[in-house]
Amino acid sequence: MATFVAFMILDVRSDSGTMRNDSERIFDLLVSTPRWETIDRDDKIDQTKLDAAFVKISTFETKDIRAAIVRYRDLYLNGLKPGAQPEAKPLSIFNLVVLNRFIFAVPEHPSEEKLKQIPFYLSMPAPRNDGIADLLWPVTIAANGRPMLTGDFYTNSGPLPDPVREFEIFDAVFGRRKLN
Repeated sequence: MATFVAFMILDVRSDSGTMRNDSERIFDLLVSTPRWETIDRDDKIDQTKLDAAFVKISTFETKDIRAAIVRYRDLYLNGLKPGAQPEAKPLSIFNLVVLNRFIFAVPEHPSEEKLKQIPFYLSMPAPRNDGIADLLWPVTIAANGRPMLTGDFYTNSGPLPDPVREFEIFDAVFGRRKLN
């Protein structure tokens, strides 16, 4: 038992020896994931890395995930300011859009009642041939019930997505996704 406890203590300390909380660990996972906009359709390694990190993040409490998303978003937006120093590893606001679809039980085609609760433009719902927006895109749900990134990156010329607002709306409207 003592060995296990010692291992757990080592697991929650940062390089500087300070205690790490869950939102910091989530933030570290977010920073370490490949950027969706740079993943090639045939690059299964980066897709698997992103999927695995987002499934892991999905196991944390909602409040801790939200805190990490806010921190990541703010760091990303600060990097867009004139004269800002670039991050050592470029960040992707679009990864947060994907993450929200892993965390929350967003259906591909929500009911009319649910759609009324969602602002028209949250992020980047993919248009389909029948003109209906696919809110789950770029994520699909595998046969085992796990979400996975399957859509190629694209964006439009509209405003940047607001992943924190989307997080809050998806939480209120759809609730958390239950992973097997």
